[in-house]
Amino acid sequence: MGYTYSSIWGILFVAIVFYGIISQIPLVHQLPILLPKVQDPWFLLYISLFIVTYTRDMVDFIRSDHGSFGKWWNDPKKFG
Repeated sequence: MGYTYSSIWGILFVAIVFYGIISQIPLVHQLPILLPKVQDPWFLLYISLFIVTYTRDMVDFIRSDHGSFGKWWNDPKKFG
């Protein structure tokens, strides 16, 4: 695995640099960051993706014999 990571590091480096640069362009040019308002219909997309992602993570955690909802809620790896 170490050799594989070392061999594709160059490709990953390009993607990480572009991600870092492109995300800073609105801040440098003092442009507003475009996030949908709560009244906007596109906000439903963001909130549904958030809910579905955490629900799926919870179900996978519980099904893998780790425990209950309480253990999932207190799991520090949930956010990272």
